[in-house]
Amino acid sequence: MKTFLLVLILCSLGIAQPEWQIAMESTLDEDLNAISFTDENTGWLATQNGAIYHTTDGLNWEVQRAAAHGQQDLNSIYFFDASHGWACGDSGTVLYTTDGGQTWNPSSATSTISDLADINFVNTSIGYACGIGGTIIKTTNGGITWILQNTPTTKKLRGIAFFDSNNGICIINDNVSSVLWTNSGGFLWSTAPFNRPPGQLNSKMFDCDVVRGTSHAWIIGYHGNIFHSTNKGQSWNHVTALYGNEYTYAGAISFVDADTGYAGGKNGYCFRTTDGGGTWDTIPAGTGSRIKHLVALDAQKIIV
Repeated sequence: MKTFLLVLILCSLGIAQPEWQIAMESTLDEDLNAISFTDENTGWLATQNGAIYHTTDGLNWEVQRAAAHGQQDLNSIYFFDASHGWACGDSGTVLYTTDGGQTWNPSSATSTISDLADINFVNTSIGYACGIGGTIIKTTNGGITWILQNTPTTKKLRGIAFFDSNNGICIINDNVSSVLWTNSGGFLWSTAPFNRPPGQLNSKMFDCDVVRGTSHAWIIGYHGNIFHSTNKGQSWNHVTALYGNEYTYAGAISFVDADTGYAGGKNGYCFRTTDGGGTWDTIPAGTGSRIKHLVALDAQKIIV
């Protein structure tokens, strides 16, 4: 089945109606699973069946790694800069590149065969990935080898983000109303609870983000619930429910600083805050599709 792919860049936020620029519009034989951009022109896409696409102008895309039958799905991709990138996927798959994706190398040891959902690096050496069964793995050599960490859960972990080499958060993709946090580089993971508003059916979270150089973190999930931490994930406060008590998916969040952030949800809608989550404006993307990926490049440009 072919999948319609649309990547949009939002700009000119100072005007009454923000403008959207189509960066990619095509059909793929595989599902788009993840995106990563280092600027508005340079980006990568990871897909089902293990394909990776790359652009250097934000418009034209080339295949860096072709999809293949039996190849593991890639569920997350992350570039620290234009040269160093990583992708992770099913059955403990981790790939790394040091040349912008011209060559992709498999990690020699990932210490797990669990499906991995998300990957994040704090520099070109230290990174983390998470997945099903409470799996978190860590590398200190740029992704060549990985060490399995101990966690206090066996639930599926959906998103992971680190402030620095020691402090990070990881969201539990289950109806358990809690987040994992560490201040020891993952040597010890602790659980921080949060309370969903009364009348809501599910507290499952789908995405998280942190602002490096600060103590601010955000998570987003069903009902458009957004929670905010000001102490690097050790405690959480409910900020808003973008959809009230409506049992609705909202699965993407990205902040550029402690005040300005974006969220994505159903029917092609983005949401923007400029006051640290106190209020949120609605920005229709015009696609009508569920927004599963969102990268805020700066206060003026985002990619979905």
